[in-house]
Amino acid sequence: LQKEQVHKVAVSESSAYSMTSMLMNVVSQVGGTGTRVTLDSAFEMEVAGKTGSTNDDRDRYFVAFTPNYVGGVWFGYDNNKSLSGFTGNPALSLWDRVFTIIYENLEEDGVSYQKQFDIPTGMVKVKYCAISGKVATDACYRDIYYYDNAKNSFTGNAVMTGVFAAGTEDYRTLLNLQK
Repeated sequence: LQKEQVHKVAVSESSAYSMTSMLMNVVSQVGGTGTRVTLDSAFEMEVAGKTGSTNDDRDRYFVAFTPNYVGGVWFGYDNNKSLSGFTGNPALSLWDRVFTIIYENLEEDGVSYQKQFDIPTGMVKVKYCAISGKVATDACYRDIYYYDNAKNSFTGNAVMTGVFAAGTEDYRTLLNLQK
């Protein structure tokens, strides 16, 4: 038997980077479900990930990637016992510990590694207001956007950074609003 490989581009570079950017918000954006990750700040590295759980809180997941590695962690019981006694996401904590050890060992061994995801040609980052969806103005920088229940106070502002393929309708709209 011989198999001839057929290579097809399933997702464009710009779509893949847009998804990566959204998944980076899970870790880095105020209110994100993965903000307990410390790898990004400890190593000044971009991390993208997705948290998850199942019905009845029987499983918790964290799947994440850096520019160099990808890994996923499942946390739960084999007998479908509820995890309601656990606060936070233990899968996220375990992922963070393992990846911290990986990068500590790389640094200890003097191995260089990439800290940021490659941005494809034709992609642009634009700051926008999460409340209006328009280009961020001075008012948006002063607006209170996120209420932190743990701190019982408002934190952050409404300015977000979005990634757009140059020439898409959303990008043209943002450029026109800036004028």
